[in-house]
Amino acid sequence: MKDCDITAQYGFAKELTSKFGSRAGSNLHLWLDGLHSLMPVAYYVGNGSGKYAQLCHGGIEQGYEPGELLDSGKKCQLLGQLNRETAVKSIIQHTRNPHVIKAMHSILPHMQDRVTLQSPQGLGFCWGDFDVKGNAIARYSKSRGAVEYSIDGVNTVLHDQKGYKGSVTTIIRGHQHGVRTPMQNEINNGHGCCSLAACGKGNTSRTPLQIDENKVDVLTLDVARDTVYHPEGNMHGDTALRVTVPSAHQRWEFQRMHYPVLDTSTYRGTEHYR
Repeated sequence: MKDCDITAQYGFAKELTSKFGSRAGSNLHLWLDGLHSLMPVAYYVGNGSGKYAQLCHGGIEQGYEPGELLDSGKKCQLLGQLNRETAVKSIIQHTRNPHVIKAMHSILPHMQDRVTLQSPQGLGFCWGDFDVKGNAIARYSKSRGAVEYSIDGVNTVLHDQKGYKGSVTTIIRGHQHGVRTPMQNEINNGHGCCSLAACGKGNTSRTPLQIDENKVDVLTLDVARDTVYHPEGNMHGDTALRVTVPSAHQRWEFQRMHYPVLDTSTYRGTEHYR
């Protein structure tokens, strides 16, 4: 995942050394990098119905079958090797939709089997993205080393889950986006959250956010508006979702929650933030 490289590139390491000094800041940076390496790249949250929401930074990890973990009752699973080429070929084999077949063939040359975390390819859980305009069912991003999917592509992949009892119907993600990108426009229209299924129909502050076992969706939350990704500055703070979980899976409903971005530029070691 190269967390240490990412945090060094986008200013976090510099912030640590400016606040705590060169030696202490560098040591803290390495300690936090070690902490990052112990954290999961994705969480799966369900309520016993067999339907789950996937929580991650990026998106779909082509080649990973979550049903094996979800049906096992285990609390965690190491990724091991990802067989991405085999997974794409499986979709091609099982679908009769010519548009899906064409899209899967377009990304197939970039897919390999036996991919590990040490491989140069990007991890979809971290760097996968989504096309809000629906221009392509699936499109390989060379810069990210991962695949970008439209809502039709998400439907295709999530419905090809090999007959496991446990399956994913919703992806909830927090991802920084630059100003005036199509995704950021949808996020702004949705008051901090973009529903991929609602794109083209109009994301608004009243767009219902919920998990429906009969419909897949991707919810993208606005985060880190105080970074270089947002030169226009903070609009409404970081966005989170508060979930209400009744007994029926299909009626999970979310409420947008906004938190002000803390100004740590004047931090000198005496303030305490909550």
